[in-house]
Amino acid sequence: MDHSIGSNVRLLVRYNYSPSDFSERGPYITTERVLSTNQSIASSVQTLTTGLNQILTQNLANEVRVNYSKHKVETKYVADNFGGAAPVPDALVFPSGYSSATGSFAMTIDGAGVYTQGKNAIDEQNQVNIVDNVSWIKRSHQAKFGVDYRWLSPSTSPYAYRQQAQFSGVACPSTPSCAGYALSGTSVYGATFSWQSNELSTQNFSAYGQDTWLWTPRLTITYGLRWDINTPPKGKSAENQPYAVIGLNDPATMTLAPRGTSLYQTTYGNVAPRIGFAYQLDGPRKWPMVLRAGLGTFYDLGYGSVGGAFSYFPFEALKIVPGATLPLNAQDASPPPPVTGLPADTIVVADPHLKVPKTYEWNVAMEQSIVAATW
Repeated sequence: MDHSIGSNVRLLVRYNYSPSDFSERGPYITTERVLSTNQSIASSVQTLTTGLNQILTQNLANEVRVNYSKHKVETKYVADNFGGAAPVPDALVFPSGYSSATGSFAMTIDGAGVYTQGKNAIDEQNQVNIVDNVSWIKRSHQAKFGVDYRWLSPSTSPYAYRQQAQFSGVACPSTPSCAGYALSGTSVYGATFSWQSNELSTQNFSAYGQDTWLWTPRLTITYGLRWDINTPPKGKSAENQPYAVIGLNDPATMTLAPRGTSLYQTTYGNVAPRIGFAYQLDGPRKWPMVLRAGLGTFYDLGYGSVGGAFSYFPFEALKIVPGATLPLNAQDASPPPPVTGLPADTIVVADPHLKVPKTYEWNVAMEQSIVAATW
């Protein structure tokens, strides 16, 4: 929707909803595919953007954009009777209080594949983005100044309980179709997991200024600065907070910092200068040629390397059951209790002096326009 408010103000509103569903029989989990297992993926994207374009004076204009977006993906595995298979009843593999709706079961048979059923995860990303940009024209200069604010809140809800076992193979006994053999055999190992859902948030702020200067009729120079402040991710609540560590350089004496300690310190010197130019060269008549070049510094958010801090300790607990016999007895099948102290099975931490990634970029391009002759 676009709406004019007077002659100098225009309002715009955009909404988008894009659902998608995908189902695959025999998903590619290992090289051997189990055709009685279906992988189901349901996703949806919703975005809402509002904007305001204002002409303040003949040489001054302002643009505001506010956006909210939500992206949700749900993945699960469903077993059926394809090819004569018999799905495993939930009561046989899940302890009381869990089912395929909240838990996951996987059985690996070397050479035959992975049989799996139940929930995998529900992942969601929520984002709010606000941008305000002011443009000012004065003689041969076109200046732009603005601010950019972004709030991100990703969340994940994996299976609350998982049970898995691995078998080295199956030797068919003298019973019809080897019925029940795999589940009554002794595995190489068994394991149970418990996993906590978590939700985190981050905030990013940027301010920038840029001037496009028509230095000569042939030469245009663009130069500017961008200042980025990217705060480290943190849990949205106390139970979602990851742990930082003290003494990272010495694993023998490394200890946990108080829960809620920032994973690393926010850096405030992320100033990125950039410059570029475009020069129109002499070329054949009506065939203009332009030389372009640019040089600049760019800062990334830096979250990709520390996202694992929200995926393992203290959100995951693991219990190994060597040589387990399926179905597991009640004691072995019970979910492991949460772990809140070291040692931990897997812990992802960050250097407390971590700096966000910085990229230096340069480019050179030659542009040749080909204009058709007028007949």
